[in-house]
Amino acid sequence: MKAYGLIPYLCLSLVLAPIQPVFAELKSCDSCGAEYSMGDLPKTVLMRVQLIGAVSHSGLFNIPKGTDLLTLITTAGGINNSADGKVFVKRKSGNGYSIAKYTLENLIREDERQTPELRSDDIIYVPYSTPPISDSTFKILSLITTLCSLTLTGFLIYDRLHSGQ
Repeated sequence: MKAYGLIPYLCLSLVLAPIQPVFAELKSCDSCGAEYSMGDLPKTVLMRVQLIGAVSHSGLFNIPKGTDLLTLITTAGGINNSADGKVFVKRKSGNGYSIAKYTLENLIREDERQTPELRSDDIIYVPYSTPPISDSTFKILSLITTLCSLTLTGFLIYDRLHSGQ
């Protein structure tokens, strides 16, 4: 486990100005995610949320109560180029969980300044865009092309060996 201390203030946007976020990476390793704390105001009540998927810095975030979804995504460095534009928020409700779906386009529109406020233990997932060919289809195509290449190579070797006699 490595302790990095405080990472310098990132000028992310005017959205973050009221809470003046400062990241503190508490732990980091190759096989696990990271944990971040946001907010440098004394006596700020923090809540824990998890951000996963196609974002620059996924992990466990300790954020001030009242932080909205767009602020969290911006604080995490924004989305990757591989994001598909949707955001899912999984939240405890009653005996189970509820899942709310948002689009990044709607979250950043000027006429919709009210982004959803996060709650403690929310899980936020930003999915990666789906490739045009699934992984299993790609593996099958690779196997077929390899078998065809080996078969044609075998025919060429056989032809060269028998045509020289």
